[in-house]
Amino acid sequence: WAVKELGPTLLKLAQQFVDVIRKNPIEGSTVHPETVARWRREQFEEIIAAHQWIGSDRKVLKEPPFPLTLTRNMAKFKAGQWPPTSSTQVTALLQLLQMAQLWIVLLSVGSRIGEMLSVTAGSVVHSSDGTPFANGLTYKLVDAAGGVERDWPLPDVALEAVRQQEELSALIKSLGHLSLDPANSES
Repeated sequence: WAVKELGPTLLKLAQQFVDVIRKNPIEGSTVHPETVARWRREQFEEIIAAHQWIGSDRKVLKEPPFPLTLTRNMAKFKAGQWPPTSSTQVTALLQLLQMAQLWIVLLSVGSRIGEMLSVTAGSVVHSSDGTPFANGLTYKLVDAAGGVERDWPLPDVALEAVRQQEELSALIKSLGHLSLDPANSES
């Protein structure tokens, strides 16, 4: 559900957040950083309130199919609370999405976490018959200290998880930090 249903709509929302941040830069602004951060939060709230949480069937996502309880900083996302109402809750959902993506890919390919860290953006290759593979390094049963190249076949759900992670990673890199609030750039 996290990748198939939540991922696409959440990534659209994240892109809108990035657009707000780009339009309201702190660096080079003649306005105090706290004022810019407040403007951003106000725009985030407007975007969240207007966002249509649409699933893969083009219907509104009324609620997650399981209890969802997330705690991030001081904002809580309690079981049964849907849809998100704050940028902090959206950030927590983005983190959940990222964990779900990793979990799906690790289970799908059977690699170790260190091996999966070698799979970078653009590492998906396709065989002559169209089968997708994640290209990275393996350290299992090899004598080479730096590992050897390996291709792991990707089922459709893992391919979608990798694609979404590449999109999320590009959004994060475009900001230069993980937080929507520059005063809290370590999160």
